[in-house]
Amino acid sequence: MRTDLNTYLHYFCVVAEQQSFTKAGLQLGLSPSAISQAVRLLETSLGLKLLYRNTRSIRLTEAGEQLLARVKPTLEEIDNALEDIKQQHSVPKGIIKINTSYIAWRALIHPKLSAFSKQYPAIDLDIQISEGLIDIIKEGFDLGIRSTRSLQDTMVAVPLGNPVKSLLVASPSYLAKNATPIIPDDLYQQETIGYRFPSSQQFYNWKFTKEDKQQNLQLTHKYIANSETVLLELALLGKGFAYIFEQEAVKQAIANKQLVCVLEDWQLEASQYYFYYPNRNFIPSKLRAFIDFYRSN
Repeated sequence: MRTDLNTYLHYFCVVAEQQSFTKAGLQLGLSPSAISQAVRLLETSLGLKLLYRNTRSIRLTEAGEQLLARVKPTLEEIDNALEDIKQQHSVPKGIIKINTSYIAWRALIHPKLSAFSKQYPAIDLDIQISEGLIDIIKEGFDLGIRSTRSLQDTMVAVPLGNPVKSLLVASPSYLAKNATPIIPDDLYQQETIGYRFPSSQQFYNWKFTKEDKQQNLQLTHKYIANSETVLLELALLGKGFAYIFEQEAVKQAIANKQLVCVLEDWQLEASQYYFYYPNRNFIPSKLRAFIDFYRSN
């Protein structure tokens, strides 16, 4: 009933402005009889006569004038508020709260951030680096970025960029004291640096593929970390072999001869990163702009 009353009030204001059911009907896209019936229902609901009617004209009663003076500004304010909200959500603006791993931030988001900010200056980013998988709804984030290693399968997942390759690396100082592995099984005789998932606390198994051969090593690691950044630092310190994403810092370390890539004739696992966000029908324009920009670039 409240919805009908609001509609009838709107029709009444248009009739009062146009001083004609016919003109009001043309403006609203309704028949004059439908408009007249709506105003009568409003009068019945209020128990007041709002219009004097005759065959050629209409005019407001005293109650009608009072109602128009009170209601018209309110309805206009509501229309303006709805239009403002519509514009805010159609033009990308506001804060996007993002939870991402450091690797995803450094390899996928950081390189294009300046271009994104230039294209969407009204969008602000609140970025939290976290290696563990979190409940982004509970923690108040709009978007998460994770790989197939740890993707939360209850979310909508959208691929981001190409799969990120992994490399097996060690420092020259470590290799100077230890034999270089020829096949993956040789790593059982080496010191290794393992990755433990922060959320599940499980270890990441090292996978190697060559033609029709596939090996999945379950090693007892000398060092363990739950951060790819720490894996890299331990490898640079000469603490053993690290199975690590091919991120920019790793490539620079190899180029600077701080790390050496081994078993290059074997294919290591590649991980696809994803944007993930709550499953819902409406995606805010700011979030859609961010996702579309990074997927298209």
